[in-house]
Amino acid sequence: MMRRSAARKEPMPTLRSGDVAVWSGIYRIPHLSEHGRYHDVIVRRGDTTPDCPVCGANMTFDLVRSVPQLSEDPDFSDSDV
Repeated sequence: MMRRSAARKEPMPTLRSGDVAVWSGIYRIPHLSEHGRYHDVIVRRGDTTPDCPVCGANMTFDLVRSVPQLSEDPDFSDSDV
């Protein structure tokens, strides 16, 4: 499932429990608000998204903002040092 960012006009991915993240970034988990725990989390590329730790249900993870892992950021590359 994809939704669009108003500012970027690019598709913003939505993950479900059990998916492997293709993009590192800040993801919002709407399901946890049902348990009084609405919040955003950082998911790294390659992470597998879990089921709800409270009720075991599948959850969705909406990408709010993609951010590179430190090891992938060219400003922190060892090649220019």
